[in-house]
Amino acid sequence: MVMGDVLILLTLFYILSQIRSESTDDTLVLVHTIFRHGDRNPDLLNLFPKSPYYNESFYAPFGYGQLTNKGKVRAYKVGTDLRERYNGFLDETYNIDLIEPRSSDFNRTKGSLEVMLAGLFPPTPDLVWMDGFNWQPIAFNYVERKYDKELFCYGCPNWDKEINSYLTSEEGHVFTNKYQDTFKYIAKNTGEDITEILQVYYMYFGFTIQEELHLTLPDWTKEVYPEPMKTIAIEYYNLMFSTPNLMKMSGGYLLKKIFSDTRSKINGALPRRKMYIYCGHENNIASVLKILKCREDDEIPGYGAYVLLELHYINDTYGFKLFYQNYNTTEPILLRLPDCDEFCPFEKFISVAEEFIPKDESICGTGSSSSAENFASVSHFIYVLVLILNLF
Repeated sequence: MVMGDVLILLTLFYILSQIRSESTDDTLVLVHTIFRHGDRNPDLLNLFPKSPYYNESFYAPFGYGQLTNKGKVRAYKVGTDLRERYNGFLDETYNIDLIEPRSSDFNRTKGSLEVMLAGLFPPTPDLVWMDGFNWQPIAFNYVERKYDKELFCYGCPNWDKEINSYLTSEEGHVFTNKYQDTFKYIAKNTGEDITEILQVYYMYFGFTIQEELHLTLPDWTKEVYPEPMKTIAIEYYNLMFSTPNLMKMSGGYLLKKIFSDTRSKINGALPRRKMYIYCGHENNIASVLKILKCREDDEIPGYGAYVLLELHYINDTYGFKLFYQNYNTTEPILLRLPDCDEFCPFEKFISVAEEFIPKDESICGTGSSSSAENFASVSHFIYVLVLILNLF
């Protein structure tokens, strides 16, 4: 092969790599992104007082439940990956009308969203505000937990009532009774009164995080961790989906907002909007995929996992392409809804989820206000600016 042929092949390889890395599909209209926060420390809910790692000093300098440096890197990569994917679609120069970022009301999700946005929108030369500092402040929103139906179903006043109603039913007793021996074993070794799947769910994540932090688990855990505790944690997801009302609270309100915002885009009310971004938790991703009948029942979405709902306009028809990235593959996986093609027309896509889309606020319960009434617009970057400027 002569040198000229080599140069031609290299040129073609470069062009193909650029096509692969950028979203140059001119049918793309809007993207909804839902991603799980980055790696974190355990909350007190994940621990028990007799744990050898109960003291917060084990989780310094960040503290209980907080985002770790590894988690920041992971969330930042979500941003850079999406920048690479949508670089031909999403403007490089940040503008407030381009995106609507929103976090759940947790420090770890707020911090994850901040660094994700840093990866998604590094400042263009005209937006650099301090020499040598490749970051720009991007404001985002969150809803207080007790009002956040879209990203924090546990804030719904009716959530506990619905869960308890199911657990006290005959079906619920069958659901929990099969794990009584495991509950007793964990109770004996922790000194805790273990009677609910939720307690094991929290504790499973505590052990998982401690392993990630290279902390040696007590010997007694080998009998129950990772199994059957992982199975019980997954069973909690099944519990979240055990009744239509729980499905509506766990993921229906989020999809309702996504469908409403999509209609607004289609109707021309949001001409500049190109992306909605939600930073939440593994249950947000699991719930959305479950409602859309695309969830693997034995999977817990990992840190930084994300779902993409891409709105396209193809052959005079608006529709969604659904992608899921849990880092089992290099690229996000294109999912297919039942009885629908990979490009699923908008109204047909809605019909798959329709039975689990709440018609009003009553499913969540009184005391929960609408997002529009309780939306807290915040500029979390202010404290970052103060810290940075104190360095100079």
